[in-house]
Amino acid sequence: MLPWNNSEMTDPLSPIGGVVGVSTLPSIVPMAQTSRRYAALRWAFIVVVLSGAVLLSCASPTSADVNRLIAELHAAHWQVRASAAEALGRQGGERAIAALREALADGSPEVRTSAVMSLGRLGARAALDDIRALILDDKDREVVVQSAFALAALAREDVRGRQDDINQLVDRVTDERRDVASAARRSLFQLVGRDNLVTMIRQDLRNRSPQLRHRAGLIANAVALPELAGWYKELLGDQDPDVRSAAFEAILRDPKPDDYAALVMGLANESPTVRLVSAMGLGALEDPEAVPALMRTAGGDPDQDAREAATAAIATIQGIRGSALPALWHFERLDDRLALDHNGGCTLTRTFTLVVDTAPDAIRELRILLPESFPRVDSVADAMGNPLGFEVASEEWLRHVVFAVPPIASGESATFTLVARSTRPVSALGASEVLVAYAPGPVQARVAAFHVEVALPGGKARGLGPADLRLQPGPGGQTAILDRMAVAPQDL
Repeated sequence: MLPWNNSEMTDPLSPIGGVVGVSTLPSIVPMAQTSRRYAALRWAFIVVVLSGAVLLSCASPTSADVNRLIAELHAAHWQVRASAAEALGRQGGERAIAALREALADGSPEVRTSAVMSLGRLGARAALDDIRALILDDKDREVVVQSAFALAALAREDVRGRQDDINQLVDRVTDERRDVASAARRSLFQLVGRDNLVTMIRQDLRNRSPQLRHRAGLIANAVALPELAGWYKELLGDQDPDVRSAAFEAILRDPKPDDYAALVMGLANESPTVRLVSAMGLGALEDPEAVPALMRTAGGDPDQDAREAATAAIATIQGIRGSALPALWHFERLDDRLALDHNGGCTLTRTFTLVVDTAPDAIRELRILLPESFPRVDSVADAMGNPLGFEVASEEWLRHVVFAVPPIASGESATFTLVARSTRPVSALGASEVLVAYAPGPVQARVAAFHVEVALPGGKARGLGPADLRLQPGPGGQTAILDRMAVAPQDL
């Protein structure tokens, strides 16, 4: 129910009528008849007085009241203007419509919202063009939401502009702002009717015009009505790339195992949007059999977005965390050196060599995961020690160091070093012992050779880690060393 529906109004005098009814009940005890009649007359007098008070309070507003509210639409404070616009919707009548239409251009979105709601309450069909302009151009989401509701309430009898209104609401059905899209859907149902909307979509899905088929697909995806379930299957092979994209996007809303074959075929579609959506859908299905096809897309698709979607899908299927690069790649070598200080801190120097196995375009930016226990990054440098600008970004509770690099083409490699600090790996066991617990992951790709050194400031060390951990004495103390080969991302 829309907020300006008059059916929500109740009769303010109805409770008082109930009191009068109670007061006229016959007396049960004859000896009290006189006192009962006196009490009834007394209550009737009170009811009359109260009824007069209520009638006075609910009387129609005077011209002076409406003029005052119209004047307040030009007050200095937006709160006063918004309150006046809202009150005029209840009290202003026809006289307030012109002033409320002017308030639609107010600089305050709160005032515009109140004004458009009041115009809807007043049934101000003269303001339809103004309301249509708000839906088209206003930047405030609540203004657009209430304008959509007002349009649906006022435009039902405007046959002349019906198709234009439908088109305008359809454009908003696919709005990125969920509340705007939801309001547009509800308004479409109200303006057209659910059954008529379903019939209209089905007819347009079979229309000769690719523009109408595409629009119908977008509406079907947005309204997501059960009556339209499976509509996309007939259009997966449509000649128009936009129509095909809308059909594949319908799969992405709720991919099923039965969609697997269509999604794999979609990876080879000429439309980059279809390839992108197909990769995303296969990632959602998490079927390991899709990995070979996804690897071909990740390493060879000409569209970067499709490659990123494919590598992300592979990561999802294989349980790899972190952002994906638009290529097939791996770490040829990853060297971590941890240095402890006497204050309980730890400095990580990570040197890694990255190899781009296959990619149609050179890699120009890296997003490398940080070990979870080292959130503070001091520096990033290339193989020659030249410092590189960087930033630390968070994504899905993971921290990445992001930095631009000279182009790394397919088959090439590059080496970089980052330095980070933390106190998390070190914990005291007693007055003379500390425990160093280091987790090098997560990483985003396989590691051909992995090397870790923990340089201890002094004293003796004993290993509590894997069996292949070895201790090496040095002039400044002992160093704990760990080497691994062919490490999968899941193992770190």
